[in-house]
Amino acid sequence: MTEPDSSVTEAQLTATQDVIRKERTPAQAHVLAAAREKALSIRRENAEIRAKSKEVERVRKEKSRAELKASVDAAHAALQKADEPKVEELPKVEEEIPPVETPKIEEKPKTKKAVRRRVVVVEEQSSDSTSEEEIEVRTKKKKEPPVRDAAYQRAYTKLFPD
Repeated sequence: MTEPDSSVTEAQLTATQDVIRKERTPAQAHVLAAAREKALSIRRENAEIRAKSKEVERVRKEKSRAELKASVDAAHAALQKADEPKVEELPKVEEEIPPVETPKIEEKPKTKKAVRRRVVVVEEQSSDSTSEEEIEVRTKKKKEPPVRDAAYQRAYTKLFPD
């Protein structure tokens, strides 16, 4: 292994040490001490101000929290009073009130619609009886399904083969 150039490192070390070991004049030291004292006093004042502002903020939060709690409690109490039945306000009635009877409405039974019948009276003259009546009852004819034409039948069978 080769050693690094020792002359360069020594020169750099001596230059660095010269910068660090520079001594200040008594006037510079006095100004530096005064500046340090002033900075220290300013830091103390700032710390006091921060502590006081934190205290003020804490008190403000407690006060607002207490006001909020008081308003919520008052609103909740008002709701509770509104929900409670007001027994005291109702007058007490000692007399018995008879129940009111509602008249019953008589329902008519539903009647079935009569089937329409056509009555045809035919009189026949016969030799057996002098007057005989024949009653013929006819009911309505049921509708027949409509007749489909040939074109419809072809289209239907194409769409829906059996």
